[in-house]
Amino acid sequence: ERRALQSLWQAEEEATKHRVAESAREAETQQRERHSQAEGLLAAADRIANPEEALKLCDQALVMDPGYPQIHDKRGRLLRALSRPGEALAAFEKALELDPEYVQAHVNRGALLQAQGLPEPALEAFDRALTLVSSAAKSGRQIYTVGNGGSAAIADHLCCDFTKGTYAD
Repeated sequence: ERRALQSLWQAEEEATKHRVAESAREAETQQRERHSQAEGLLAAADRIANPEEALKLCDQALVMDPGYPQIHDKRGRLLRALSRPGEALAAFEKALELDPEYVQAHVNRGALLQAQGLPEPALEAFDRALTLVSSAAKSGRQIYTVGNGGSAAIADHLCCDFTKGTYAD
């Protein structure tokens, strides 16, 4: 009788472990789906010229995936365009809280601080971005620069600057 109870208890423990693992897999799948939907909304926001409308899409994306730093950074850029610098700064800082190595958020934060007449914190933000890029380059990591229109020209110029004095064997 004691062995039967022990076997029953072990079987129940195994079933519980299986249910917990299955629930964790299901939650992970749902999070991936929400992240994918948030990415879709973020891409749609990039195609909208009206910053108020784009901000609404970002806010929807944020509900789906509040831990996605790119959404916070995009919100910050839109809020800055809407002359809401306090909210923009908070958005950039949230992006950096989520991903302290998010170079573009450091750059965007620095540009906002510079525009607000705060040169010292702006320089600190730009310096942090430069340190991250330099560190990535020195450690052999890949650095991607992309853009369209004028941003593509800036990305191309940045690549030229990075490769000046570079020699390949």
